[in-house]
Amino acid sequence: SDLKKEYIITFSSDGKKEDLKHFFNGLKKMSEKNIVCIIGGFPSGNFHSNLQKISDDVISIFDDNLAAWTVASELLVHYRQAYMD
Repeated sequence: SDLKKEYIITFSSDGKKEDLKHFFNGLKKMSEKNIVCIIGGFPSGNFHSNLQKISDDVISIFDDNLAAWTVASELLVHYRQAYMD
């Protein structure tokens, strides 16, 4: 099966602060369906490559660093609420 990318989101503490509920609702209104999420999971520092070049958005969801599993949980909850409820 072919995965057709429509929208790439990178989650980074250096990203633009976003409320995930409003963010995913906005994507849904723009009819974005195939979404790829990249989550950084580093004990310190950030991505070594420039993911901003391939990302449609680089966002942060909290003022402090979060564990990757916390970010994944948050994005799954808010994606489900926007797209599946």
